Amino acid sequence: MKKIVGILVLLMFTAFSFGEIVDEDGYTKDVVRQKVQKFKNMRTTGLVMLGSGGVLLVSGIAYISSADWESYSTYGRSGFTTDDPAGGAGIIMTAVGVPLTVAGIVLASIGSKKYKEYTSRLRMFSGYNPHNNEFRAGISYRF
Repeated sequence: MKKIVGILVLLMFTAFSFGEIVDEDGYTKDVVRQKVQKFKNMRTTGLVMLGSGGVLLVSGIAYISSADWESYSTYGRSGFTTDDPAGGAGIIMTAVGVPLTVAGIVLASIGSKKYKEYTSRLRMFSGYNPHNNEFRAGISYRF
């Protein structure tokens, strides 16, 4: 009889410990930690794309505006042309900069939102320290 009670108590404590390992959606701590890292990388990639796309966009507009443009009119059509290589480079830089900027905004916003969501999920697990490699000291007081 003692062995049966001992086994039941052991199973009860095992069930409680398994309840702490998995969150409400069935993710384990390691899976949530991997998702945090994935969305942190997504946010960083988005910010890099946003920065480089913005630089290309502004530089392209500056090159386009500094080029020597000539207007022409043939057969009822009018347009602009240039022999200045800065005009062509500016058009290419602007054409590359706009999609980079838009994609960077999308990736950075989605990555930031999901990073915050999974970081808060990871904090629900016991013993999680987001700054595990940093040494900090502080005083906190709760009412």
